[in-house]
Amino acid sequence: MKVNSFCRAVSHLEQGKGVITKKDYKRELKSSKVPEIFSKQEIDAMFAVMDEDEHLIFSVFYEAGLRKRELMHSEDTDLICNELQPGCFNCEIRVESKPHLRFQTKTGSSRNVSVSKELMDRLLRRKAEKRPSKLLFGTSTGKPDYHFWDRLKAIARRANLDPTTVWVHKWRATAATMWLRSKGLGGKGWDIGYVRQQLGHEDLKSIEHYIALVNNEERALREHAATSEAEKSASKVELEKQQQRPFGEKVIMIPAGGVVVTGVAS
Repeated sequence: MKVNSFCRAVSHLEQGKGVITKKDYKRELKSSKVPEIFSKQEIDAMFAVMDEDEHLIFSVFYEAGLRKRELMHSEDTDLICNELQPGCFNCEIRVESKPHLRFQTKTGSSRNVSVSKELMDRLLRRKAEKRPSKLLFGTSTGKPDYHFWDRLKAIARRANLDPTTVWVHKWRATAATMWLRSKGLGGKGWDIGYVRQQLGHEDLKSIEHYIALVNNEERALREHAATSEAEKSASKVELEKQQQRPFGEKVIMIPAGGVVVTGVAS
């Protein structure tokens, strides 16, 4: 916001500070729209048709849940890989404002996002490559790449998906639900506070809609388990009944309104 930029320059304030904050805009904070996420089938279909560069870009979106502009302005110095003990690594991507690129994080604050060692190894190989700037995913001229959205649409078409159903922020929603989802459902099972930290939200209210999605998944799983158990019990009872009938007994089922006649064949 230009008003804040002016006030920061005059008052010598830090990045993210100013007379106007996003909390002043209730419209931005209150949204009833339910977030959409990619299904496993959609994710597998898209990754199957990506080239090496695309695969790395969208692996970061999927695993780290970064916002588009956060990844656009990621530099090689943002990669953190510390060996805590032999064979045990702490791998993170630092997300922070970069005045030299005229980029400021959404909240003005910095955070470190955890990623797997496998993804970090791929990013470190990218870092070792010769590039025109420090940007990990910059253009051929070393500038931030603004074409992630276009590339994702092209990937969707190659994967025979409807391009109107894919957008970059959908990867972030997918990552958030994966982190919150229980391990029994194939997720990480992380606690709410840690997920808030990973996403860079200022309060827990901002991730309530992700929690609702996961709760719906787990409810559906419980209902499915209960139905399966009921069907197994019914099958077991029927099997026991059949085993208790005398050998050679025939059961003749008469349509509704009739009677059931049983007898032993002579």
